[in-house]
Amino acid sequence: MSQPVKIFISIDYEGLLGACSWENEKKEGFLRELELIYDALREKYYWEQIEKITVCDAHGKGENINYFDLQKIDSEKTCLISGPVRNSFMMEGIEGHNMMFFIGYHAKFGEELSIMDHSYGLNSFYKVRIRGEEVSEAVINAYFAGEYGVPLALISGDSGLKKEIKTLASDLCFIETKEGRGRLNACFHPISRIKREYERGLKKIFDDGYRGKLFKIKEGVDLQIDFKSTDSAELCALIPGTEKISGYTVQYYSANYLNIFKFIQSAALISSYER
Repeated sequence: MSQPVKIFISIDYEGLLGACSWENEKKEGFLRELELIYDALREKYYWEQIEKITVCDAHGKGENINYFDLQKIDSEKTCLISGPVRNSFMMEGIEGHNMMFFIGYHAKFGEELSIMDHSYGLNSFYKVRIRGEEVSEAVINAYFAGEYGVPLALISGDSGLKKEIKTLASDLCFIETKEGRGRLNACFHPISRIKREYERGLKKIFDDGYRGKLFKIKEGVDLQIDFKSTDSAELCALIPGTEKISGYTVQYYSANYLNIFKFIQSAALISSYER
């Protein structure tokens, strides 16, 4: 790669190695998977090509990764974005990078044999459709990064997410952390296997020149969200420009994907309001 590499890492929880439920969430899983990535980056000359790495703590309130523990892994090139209020939620800080990794991601709601499947953020959506196609957090966020010209090069998660992603971009470097056997049931792969998969993925990126896939919508976007409750749809319909098309479903259109992204965040926050 001719120019210095600036990597943005958005790290979620559900697809991490060792995670199979929201009960007793194991925060050490975040650092353990990041360690595998950094070990693989340092094994060859890749590290010298990297100018900076930004890690966005993207799960829940964004308070899962201890800054000082992360600095023990790397205090030279890595910064951490964390905290419960983030303007771009799981993608805070994407600007200025030229490569992106999604770590510990999960499949959209309803994907068979997928760990902790859900369709965005605060788990209040049933389905999210962009231009009529059901999408997951990974796709929603990848389109957002596309607005800043940042391609998705590598993604990790369970076998259910792999099945979904491969239908969208078969050449993406996908690291399968576990085999989904149910929504709260997984067969975890040996860490040595996952480490080898990271090594193969990074070889493809740094040695073979793979640049990743840029997810970009060039024209206007129709968005539909199916909520899990009718009152959530009613509240979301108060957002200007929203059309309520059924008891559970709202529709929104914008020529600008950044507006779509903000709408999805707003809808998630509104529907999480305790009633």
